[in-house]
Amino acid sequence: MGNGADERRTWTRAGHDELYARERLAEGEFDAVLPDLGLQDSSGLETLEAGRKSAPRVPIVVMTNSSDDEWMTEAARQGIQDYLVNAHLSAPLLAHSLHYAVERHQLLVELEQKTDALRSSEDRYRSFVAQSSEGIWRLELEQPLPTELPEDELIEHLYRYGYVAECNDSLARMCGHTQADSIIGMRLGDFIPPTDRRNTELLCAFIRNGYRSDDVIWDRVDEQGEREYILNHMVGILEDGMLVRVWGTQRDITALKAAEDALLDHQARLRSLAAELSRTEERERRRVAVELHDTIAQTLATVRVRLALVAESSPRAEVLSHLKDLVDAAIQQTRAIIVQLSPPSLCDLGLTHAVEWLAEQLHREYGLTVVCQDDGQEKPLGEDLKAFLFHATRELLVNTAKHSQAESAHVSLCRDGDSVRVTVADAGRGFDPRKALARVSQGEAFGLFSIRERVGQWPGGRLEIQSAPGEGTHASLIVPLTP
Repeated sequence: MGNGADERRTWTRAGHDELYARERLAEGEFDAVLPDLGLQDSSGLETLEAGRKSAPRVPIVVMTNSSDDEWMTEAARQGIQDYLVNAHLSAPLLAHSLHYAVERHQLLVELEQKTDALRSSEDRYRSFVAQSSEGIWRLELEQPLPTELPEDELIEHLYRYGYVAECNDSLARMCGHTQADSIIGMRLGDFIPPTDRRNTELLCAFIRNGYRSDDVIWDRVDEQGEREYILNHMVGILEDGMLVRVWGTQRDITALKAAEDALLDHQARLRSLAAELSRTEERERRRVAVELHDTIAQTLATVRVRLALVAESSPRAEVLSHLKDLVDAAIQQTRAIIVQLSPPSLCDLGLTHAVEWLAEQLHREYGLTVVCQDDGQEKPLGEDLKAFLFHATRELLVNTAKHSQAESAHVSLCRDGDSVRVTVADAGRGFDPRKALARVSQGEAFGLFSIRERVGQWPGGRLEIQSAPGEGTHASLIVPLTP
């Protein structure tokens, strides 16, 4: 009988020989083969073997005149599903035997398919592990570890009963070996010696974190005396409150760490350069302010006095009076520039009074009402830091006046532990800080970018901006107090 898509094929021996039957078997799939080895042209086991070769994946139920156990054992070895003795054959028995053979064969086929799929999956897994550039390992425990034990007993148990059951060559190389075979079977206490305090600390952190450890960095010196950095991950497998195994990965991040250190060094040098630039800028501001005061301002003042004397006795008094007014205006403008370059209140009275003076200047220049508030606590600040905070506050307030569409702003100066916080807030239209800072390359938001970079020259210094379209802006400068 067959399992074709359009029909059920049947074949009977009547009128045909064994060769014909084998040809029919080769033509297509059948549900089962039912050879009668009791017929005259049957060759016994040879017929059975020929049928198996013609249809190796089709179940065979044998009909025979013999009940010899030795013969049946050999037939079973060749793969028959069942055998029926002709003398005891009946239709129900035949149907039952065929049904059983087909079902059993289908189960075997499914089992074979699943076994192949599992084997293929295991091959892919082992290929991935073997070829991975990361070190991959599995630790098994000879005795499951009760997790309720005290921490020191847990660690001792891991060292004593844990062993490396699986790993790849990448892990072996990271640990100073050439191949995984030299590590497999090694006790944990030999793999990571308890004498190294960092190993025990790693296991303690693993246990305290619920038998999981992420992004833990080991550093060590290799055979060439070079320092290496290894990133570790570990995950414990728990069953019924018992730790039974641990999976882990290791990644050599030495090159990444070197790049990170180089970047940090570069950033430190940039901060140092920014600090020096800020100090140089402030010195230059003061120099220019003093130069303006001692030269141009004094000259203009002298010119004004002499114009006043000449105007008293000159018939062209009206013209001279007009010139005197122009000189007065030039003096006022010069004084304004001097004050902007180096506010006298910043040097003489401190940051709070300088910010209050700045509020008055911005109100006259932009019409922006600025309310200043100080918490009254002492805030020791160096001259460089005071100058930076003043100019950064001015930059933030000018941004408010130009872009926020707010009519007022609030500046607060408060001490927070060993730091000082200067906050500029408004209820204007707000903006997206992330997008604004991303447009620095296009010439936008450079003031904010400059403040953020320069505040980093002080340890812990930072700029925090809270803003969103339609929700106003809170910009805070946080810097350490000067010891």
